[in-house]
Amino acid sequence: MLATEEKFTAFDDDILAELEAEEAGSECITEVIQKGDTASTILADYLAYPEIIAMADSCEPFFSLSSLRVGRPFTVTVENGQFRAFEYEIDSESKLVVTRDENGFQAKNEKLEFQYKTHLVEGVINSSLFKSLTDIGETPELAIRLAEIFAWEIDFIRDVRKGDSFRALVEKRYRDGQEMGYGRIYAAHFSNQGELYEGYLYEDADGQVGYYNADGGNLQKAFLKAPLSFRRISSGFNMRRKHPILNVVRPHPAIDYAAPTGTPVMAIGDGTVIEKAYGRGAGNYVKIRHPNGYESTYMHLSKFGKSLEKGKKVRQSDVIGYVGSTGLSTGPHLDFRMKRHGKWVNPEKIENVRAEGIAKDKLDSFQQVMARHHAALTGQLAAADDIQPEPASLQ
Repeated sequence: MLATEEKFTAFDDDILAELEAEEAGSECITEVIQKGDTASTILADYLAYPEIIAMADSCEPFFSLSSLRVGRPFTVTVENGQFRAFEYEIDSESKLVVTRDENGFQAKNEKLEFQYKTHLVEGVINSSLFKSLTDIGETPELAIRLAEIFAWEIDFIRDVRKGDSFRALVEKRYRDGQEMGYGRIYAAHFSNQGELYEGYLYEDADGQVGYYNADGGNLQKAFLKAPLSFRRISSGFNMRRKHPILNVVRPHPAIDYAAPTGTPVMAIGDGTVIEKAYGRGAGNYVKIRHPNGYESTYMHLSKFGKSLEKGKKVRQSDVIGYVGSTGLSTGPHLDFRMKRHGKWVNPEKIENVRAEGIAKDKLDSFQQVMARHHAALTGQLAAADDIQPEPASLQ
């Protein structure tokens, strides 16, 4: 009996030792960055100041610990009372991971892991695309994404009307059961003033990704319909307009887009910056040379785009400045102008050539993808979740 009691006592001691080891083992502390927090303040309980400096140095090639943002989550892992790891969500796509071992600190960036589910999102325009989407529980990000798909087809500043409608096959991201933004938009329909516009996402075997209409035509064109989104036009192209400040009749070979100060201004097409300067009338302005003799000018900017310099090449949709009211201006707006071969042209009437569409030898593959997405959009599939994943390069 005594031997049996000793056996169970020893067994109990082993269990207790394991439990104590677990309690003294790994612990994860997850919090969010608060106002006033720094790397030093949030790590002071786990590392000495010289160790924090060493850790910060290891992070520099990947992310600066001086750039921690309020509201972003972080996790500290402690093992047997010793610091072992630090994770910080940089943005909605990636996180910083720092580990410590006998060799010191090692840092790297990792992609955040999500679960994906495809949803059919649809609605009718009452006032704006932004409002219509937020009214059905979506975010302004989706409005921007949809507008980008049809940016070459529809001027969302001028063309959208009450009663227009939209449908989109949208991939949503989830982590721990919480919705974490959007992934891909597989397909979208936008009915504008009675005309249906279609866009289908397709990646060919060569890795070329884009949106195409049902016939395989590329939605992308040489120039965007407008250099900024979701604002109103305050003054159109008019060669005999009365100047609002000088009070004289003078040509206004431009379109003025009224928008709040700081609204991003995009290059309407690929090109090279040929001027970045300040003029008494134009204020801060940028001029870009495009292929086929075109030039575009963006005036009254509050400030220029990051790293923008004369001679720099820009791509369509790159942010080249921000709306302001510099120079002779009555309020925040963008004065947008275009020339071709040195002569002013109305931006609304320029010839806009499409980019290359689906090659003939890839049309069959495209049609199969397009048909599946079209069926999901129009309710011919039982559920949007019947959509199969696209190639990994799109994920």
